[in-house]
Amino acid sequence: MSKNKEKFNADFRLIQITERRFDFNVPDAFQPRGDFQYAVSLEISMNASKQKFYVDNRIEVRSEVNGAVLCLQDTRYYFELIADKAIDVLPSDLQISANAISLSTSRGLLYSRLRGTALHNAILPLIDASAFSTNQVGQ
Repeated sequence: MSKNKEKFNADFRLIQITERRFDFNVPDAFQPRGDFQYAVSLEISMNASKQKFYVDNRIEVRSEVNGAVLCLQDTRYYFELIADKAIDVLPSDLQISANAISLSTSRGLLYSRLRGTALHNAILPLIDASAFSTNQVGQ
């Protein structure tokens, strides 16, 4: 990377949250046996011409490893870029921040949806947003 790389300021704001899917498939006689298992995925897509991007966050809750999915939450978070100039690739630090917002908000939404159900103890653990890959353009 060149030391003379031009610096610019970029920020973003959350403009919309859309719940794309929520499935609750818990049998009537369900009794949790130990810790719940979670599968979490994040995917960022950017529309460079409009300077907007979104994060898709999908969470699956299971009662055991490789068990049936008891709950699935799929949420999309829409963001708008605020930058000195147009950018084509979202900087890694902004990706990590958007991931953190999406994960923490999804955690709260999931808690709210599962409260009072057989999955009320299925509280998504805190997840390090930087653990997800960034800037994998074209992959």
